[in-house]
Amino acid sequence: MATSYANLPAWRNQMTFLPGNMQLTKPEDMPKEKTWRYKGHAVHVDSCGTPVGSPVTLVLLHGVGTNARQMSLLVGLPLARKYGFHSLALDCPGYGVTQVAPKSKVTYSDWVDLVDAFVDAQTRRQLNEGRGTRPIVLFGLSAGGMLAYQVAARNANVKGVIGMTFLDQRVQEVRDTTAHDLVGSRVGVPLAGVLRGTPLGGIRLPMPLTSKMRALVNDQKALRAFITDRSSAGNWVSMRFLADYMTYAPAKEPEDFETCPILLTQPEEDRWTPLRLSEIFLDRIRKVPVKRVTLEKAGHYPLEQPGIDQLHKAIAEFIETFWDVSAKRAGNRRNNARRLKIRNEGTNTLHPRIRTIGTKFMALMEPRGSVRKVKKLIYVLRAFETDNYTHMCCNEGVLVSFACATHEDVAPSVQCNISLAYFS
Repeated sequence: MATSYANLPAWRNQMTFLPGNMQLTKPEDMPKEKTWRYKGHAVHVDSCGTPVGSPVTLVLLHGVGTNARQMSLLVGLPLARKYGFHSLALDCPGYGVTQVAPKSKVTYSDWVDLVDAFVDAQTRRQLNEGRGTRPIVLFGLSAGGMLAYQVAARNANVKGVIGMTFLDQRVQEVRDTTAHDLVGSRVGVPLAGVLRGTPLGGIRLPMPLTSKMRALVNDQKALRAFITDRSSAGNWVSMRFLADYMTYAPAKEPEDFETCPILLTQPEEDRWTPLRLSEIFLDRIRKVPVKRVTLEKAGHYPLEQPGIDQLHKAIAEFIETFWDVSAKRAGNRRNNARRLKIRNEGTNTLHPRIRTIGTKFMALMEPRGSVRKVKKLIYVLRAFETDNYTHMCCNEGVLVSFACATHEDVAPSVQCNISLAYFS
């Protein structure tokens, strides 16, 4: 089995069906491949963008017909280029290029446990780096949407959930609509439940014969490229995994969910999971905001415009909510920013390095014109002879935080992360 996407040609072929501006032609444009060790698994992680300067960490979750690289192509890389967001796309055991622990009997519960542990690991890493914690937002495509919800239902470190669909497979209508056929839904699923605890539970079945994988994408040429890919849509999974997936109960039912806001990005022309299936579940959520956005002309795994651009915009606007800026101060923000003075903490004089940073910050901010955009601006400056200090200053109700951290890719440089927020 391949250990890197560099050795898998399938995703490069699939990429050709995306819009031209999403094609990768240079090695430096590729996601950075990393490995995270978990219970004997060598979990593959695609990293897009840089954590320094990103307001959030997006964790991208594939479904039962996709993989981490396809998530990076669709969401991770475009959001890094357009908005500077940092994302981490995981290959859950059995998919992509993750190396499964020897003799491991992977179940869907293992996926939930793994993502839950990954969120905790990212939270600890941020704290250890001394930069505070950035909100962790989960984004899931297809079955990954419900996976994101199920992790958030047990992990308070998740600050937002975005899903292309939310499928409660315990509901018969959901099973009937998403299965390959009614025989599989009405007979195959109960049979898998009976066999899951026996040696026959290890029997592996091709996903195109157990699910409506034929509706993964709406372009038939693209479908052939996806469905022949054994690392994603052409994968085989055990009856044990399928039985667990079809009957998994979240730690909190939707009526009790209060962890974080939820966004549904529903493709308009999704031939696999229409809107009504997600509404069965989402209509039961009452304690947190639930927003719905329709992606025009888009399929289940969207290859079409304007749906893809609408997806990226919806994610960015959802993330803006984490800045918590009071609307009543909007009229004063521009004047406050103009009067902003950057001072070294503990003294009453402007530090030369801070003066340089402050000048660049003001020069970049003012031409933007849009007060709405100003609230989410982050600018990162590299300095090769920067003093090692972190400080905060406040002037006219504006809080500016400078956090210096060693840059992981451009040693021995130092990055200064400038983040802007406002007092209510």
